[in-house]
Amino acid sequence: MLTINRRFGASATAMTLVFVTGLTVPFDRPANAQEDDITSEGDAVIGAADVNPGIDQIVVMSRRREEGIQSVPMSVTAFGAEDLAERSIVEIDDLAQFTPGLSMETAGATRPFVYIRGIGSGTFDAQSDPAVAFFIDEVYISRFSGMTFDLLDIERIEVLKGPQGTLYGRNAAGGAISITTAKPTDELSGSVRVEGGSFAAWHARASVSGPLIDGRLNGRLSVGGRGRNGYANDRFTGENIDDQLAWGARAQFEYFLAPNVRLLTTFDITQDRDGPWAQRNLTPNIFSVGPAALAGFPEPSSEFYEVDYSFVGFQDRDSHSITARFSWDFGPVEMIYLGNYRHAEFEEAQDDDSSVADAFDRFASEDTDQWSQELRFVSAGDRRFRWIIGLYYFSEETDRLDRWEFGPESASPIAPTTWDDRIFIETDSYAVFGEATFAVTDALDVTFGARYSYDAKTADRVVAIPPLPGYTLDGLSEDWDSFDPQITVDYQVSDALFLYATWRNGFKSGGFQSAVATSQLVAGTVFSPEDTRSFEFGFKSDWLGGRFRLNAAGFINTYTDLQVLQSIAVGPTGAPIVATLNAAEVDANGFEIEFVALPHPQLEITGGYAYTDATFAEFFDQTGADLSGNRNIRFPKHLVNLNAEYTVPLGSSRSLSFRSEWSWRDRQFFEFNNIESLSQDPYHLVNFRLAFSSADGNWRFFGYVENATDAEICQNVLAVAGNTIGLCTMDAPRRFGAGASWAF
Repeated sequence: MLTINRRFGASATAMTLVFVTGLTVPFDRPANAQEDDITSEGDAVIGAADVNPGIDQIVVMSRRREEGIQSVPMSVTAFGAEDLAERSIVEIDDLAQFTPGLSMETAGATRPFVYIRGIGSGTFDAQSDPAVAFFIDEVYISRFSGMTFDLLDIERIEVLKGPQGTLYGRNAAGGAISITTAKPTDELSGSVRVEGGSFAAWHARASVSGPLIDGRLNGRLSVGGRGRNGYANDRFTGENIDDQLAWGARAQFEYFLAPNVRLLTTFDITQDRDGPWAQRNLTPNIFSVGPAALAGFPEPSSEFYEVDYSFVGFQDRDSHSITARFSWDFGPVEMIYLGNYRHAEFEEAQDDDSSVADAFDRFASEDTDQWSQELRFVSAGDRRFRWIIGLYYFSEETDRLDRWEFGPESASPIAPTTWDDRIFIETDSYAVFGEATFAVTDALDVTFGARYSYDAKTADRVVAIPPLPGYTLDGLSEDWDSFDPQITVDYQVSDALFLYATWRNGFKSGGFQSAVATSQLVAGTVFSPEDTRSFEFGFKSDWLGGRFRLNAAGFINTYTDLQVLQSIAVGPTGAPIVATLNAAEVDANGFEIEFVALPHPQLEITGGYAYTDATFAEFFDQTGADLSGNRNIRFPKHLVNLNAEYTVPLGSSRSLSFRSEWSWRDRQFFEFNNIESLSQDPYHLVNFRLAFSSADGNWRFFGYVENATDAEICQNVLAVAGNTIGLCTMDAPRRFGAGASWAF
């Protein structure tokens, strides 16, 4: 524990800052405080005994330096380790229920639909990139297959909304999700958490941290695993669908090479062995299956969690990574080098017609190696002039195979046949970036930033589509560059009120056509980058002696050259030929509100609301239909969440807490024509949690029920064949669980 006494000036009360690793605690920032006033050896700060207790303020690194979240001039929702534990957030997509402006669903382990403020990505092949960037310990995760994972031994998660073109850069046109893992400590500590629940679910995690060589080397080891049976039942095979089995481990070593020089190395490995995702037909028509082929089969079940697969597929993922973070503090300047290598691979097989007919099955495999290096220099805080400059390099090699099998019961006139599409893609990305903040007065800051990015991609592709002629594309290449500036003004009106306005640009790289392009002409078509222009304004405030927090932000975003996957023709199989085109402009405007209230020392109420009007300003599909004014896909206009936790003291410092969670999502469309029959109706999610904490706080026993109303939810609807066919990927039903955790 490190205690620092610091005065903020004649107008501010002397405060004592106590840094405690892994906790978030109250902190009030005076008007003229700079970010080094909250620099910590850990990640949180607490007021001294003479400061009234208030709402926790987590310390974040949204601008690549430590700052209290209430002093960051952008919209950020952050979760500390305690927040994650209280909400039982164990997978990354659980965040959306508590984050205004974030929507995240999955169709299997390798298909995350991540949207922030109405913008995201709906294709998952190697030829395109995400619009919302993921970072783990500041390292960019390039492939979609690496974006869904268990949250193992996490210190903090930050959801940064709107384009992050300056400091994060690559493919963060819609926003960024930054995950920070727990780091080695200089005192022995550890934790264990186990839980079990419905569908034979189990989840176990453990970590241990401490000094290996006093004053020279600290280490941390984290391990975890989870599994469950599937939510759905296949009537044809009798097997569970969407079962899961995964494990992971992380080892970290922090070397103190000198008092001002540190080297942190991180090694991690993960493995998933999941079943196929649960998918059911919503329409009488079935993809690639004619009526005659289904005549002898039973009608599809009316039960939401019953499916009819002709075979049971799988999803296998493996990855490992090594990261080195070297920091050298010169005093006025800190130099940081960040290097990473990550290897990831997956294989999956799915009955894509989701019927008992042997009609249309899909197989995919992907093998990716990525390297990244970043060098940045960060000025010390508490100055009238603060700055960050840096260089960035990213390289990736991806080998992907997509295979489609048209079986004997397919309606295709050329069935049975098997199509293969194999592509090898190399990507090189370079960037130079910088940001400078000028303190015009003790309360007024102006920040300028910019990033110049250059991306180059090459591809070799072999397509076999018998009995049609196949083709080979060698040396397909393209490059793009982008200059993305930003300007931000913030004003600390008082200790309780912080105002800001920011204008930012964003950039998402271009790419090559997704599989399978039956036409060589289509396959050779390159789509251009997306560009984002964003204006955000808002305030952050604390009232009633720190017992009520209200933050709000409004935003006006314009996305041009939006990359849209469209059906452009009907192929010889009767299936549509699709292509990614720069076909649309989207205006995404709205506002968000988040609040925390402590009406009673034992009661905490939190909530949020997001209104997002993400509509096409200009969009004509390939039939010539004018879809301008339609809503963009996969994002509701209204998102609401409300949570309450009441803690009952039991004496001897023991406590019992009751927590309820409620969220509501407006209608969500999955195709550009906004057809209601292929959309997800508005729905509520309700969770309840009960927890008992021991006197020393080390033991915690808990139980929960999630989706208490047993809402039937489509996470995704795949609409094909002129929107006459719809396939729903089902979310989890009601489930119960209980567990225990111990920390020392």
